[in-house]
Amino acid sequence: MTLDLASVPVIDRSLREELDMVGGPQLHPRLVGIFMEDVQAMRTELDAALHIEDAPAAKRIAHRVKGGAAAIGARRVAMVASALESAAREGSLASAQALRPQLDVELDALARA
Repeated sequence: MTLDLASVPVIDRSLREELDMVGGPQLHPRLVGIFMEDVQAMRTELDAALHIEDAPAAKRIAHRVKGGAAAIGARRVAMVASALESAAREGSLASAQALRPQLDVELDALARA
């Protein structure tokens, strides 16, 4: 299972522009950097939760990833995390596990953006 995100920007430019107006052009890259550092631990936690088939933990972790991504305008990451959260909430760990590699792809795209 993968999501078709080809038409979705990696970063919401309007949110980035708003952050630039509020905190200067260094604010958004700094926030992305903080998120990327924080998400490393969340990736590990998510992998562990999926490995032991702990759907509630996977849902909570995916929710944290989604929230952090949305706050910095990382639309693709937020969308994949949202789908992963929904799959875990529904107890569909196979779907959640199938989405996990796409989360890495989108996080890598965010790191390059």
